[in-house]
Amino acid sequence: MSKKGKEIDVGGIRVQVDPIVLASRVVLRQKRLLLVAALIGGVATSVAYLRTPKKYTARSNILIRYENFGEHYLQKLLNVAVGYLGSDQELMLIVNELDLYAKMRRSMPYEMALRRIRDDIRVQNQPRNIEIKFTSEDPVEAQRVVAFTTERLLSKFAELNEAPFNRELEAVNNAIEETAPKKSKAEARLFEFKDKYPSIANRVSDLLGTSGSGLPELEAEVRRAEKDLIAARTGGITAPTSRAVRNTPALQELRDLERQLQEAKARFTESHPEVKRLELEVKKQKGVVDAENRELDGMAVAGKTPEEIQRARIARAEGRLKELMEQRLTLEKKAIKRPELQREWADLSMEVNQLQMAYSQDVGTRDKLLRDRMVAANQFQENFQLVDPARRPELPSEPDRNKFMFIGMAITAIAGLLASVVREALRQNFVNATEFEEQTGLQVFAVLPDIKGEEIST
Repeated sequence: MSKKGKEIDVGGIRVQVDPIVLASRVVLRQKRLLLVAALIGGVATSVAYLRTPKKYTARSNILIRYENFGEHYLQKLLNVAVGYLGSDQELMLIVNELDLYAKMRRSMPYEMALRRIRDDIRVQNQPRNIEIKFTSEDPVEAQRVVAFTTERLLSKFAELNEAPFNRELEAVNNAIEETAPKKSKAEARLFEFKDKYPSIANRVSDLLGTSGSGLPELEAEVRRAEKDLIAARTGGITAPTSRAVRNTPALQELRDLERQLQEAKARFTESHPEVKRLELEVKKQKGVVDAENRELDGMAVAGKTPEEIQRARIARAEGRLKELMEQRLTLEKKAIKRPELQREWADLSMEVNQLQMAYSQDVGTRDKLLRDRMVAANQFQENFQLVDPARRPELPSEPDRNKFMFIGMAITAIAGLLASVVREALRQNFVNATEFEEQTGLQVFAVLPDIKGEEIST
């Protein structure tokens, strides 16, 4: 293989290797080829775009108010909910409910449908919002899938938000179901005993009602302690605020007693027994309020949390009630002088009272949990808002027309240029005298005119 000027001789064929010469030849002589290549490439690109299946993407957007949640709690909530949505069980529910990929499920394994929906559906946890997208060849199907998935995700958020309340409600309901039959049986035994020994029941009631025994006053203390315990369990968490802004159940009861005392003084004289009794109760309740304030002040100084304060209140109320119940039992036994039947009546009465109190406490706790759950549900609706519901897409998302056309034009240009360069590299003639002189180094003295197409007569 020998080199000749700016060409290479390959088997008797001259191949141009100079890029400058090739570029000039392409520009001067291959305009028609480039135009034809551009026309064919444009038509092929347009036909390919029209024949390519169009895909539509529907989306929805859930706005989250991050400031109302702890960072770790919200992140955990989102991870659990999104992980649940990506599970096989949930994806199977979406596929079956919306009848997706029917042809694929009939001809291929079910796992292929699950793999396909994982590729088509997207749940993106962006700053302050969650975006759900689904891509399908049917715009109506894309909208249905996004709407259904959004509903499932919001339901899972609500379920996780209510989970602590549901667990506590389940425990309280179990306690009520366990206490209710015991209370009914105890009440039935007490009724049967009273029906069988009416004289014993009446005598014990008379003994317990005498003022000299001290039991009426103790019964009032027991009822007050029961109210305090219920208030401690269901009244929420009391923060260690200043005395000027505290509104505890004990303070509310003191205000009620003071109001009753004022009404009694307006109707009776100062020496009336009812006035004296209310004055005594007001004095005792003031002592309770002062003790509670001292305790809250001590907790405020110690820096205890509201949860610790509530637990302390419950423990104090339970201890006080237990102490009063033991005192009442002791007074009852002393009052009836321990006869066998009267002691049995006292034990039955005590059991009924305890079960009724436990049942009332559980019912109060359940009612409070139901109210708290409702409040949490309302807060959830405020904190998770569907700002962009799923809509039917009007324009396809795939393929991207501009991107598709750009790639087609690029391929067409490259193919046309390559064809032009090859054609020029293999061309065996010269365009003009200047090209002849550049390639051969010889000087041209004359150029014959182009007689192509003219008739030559002989």
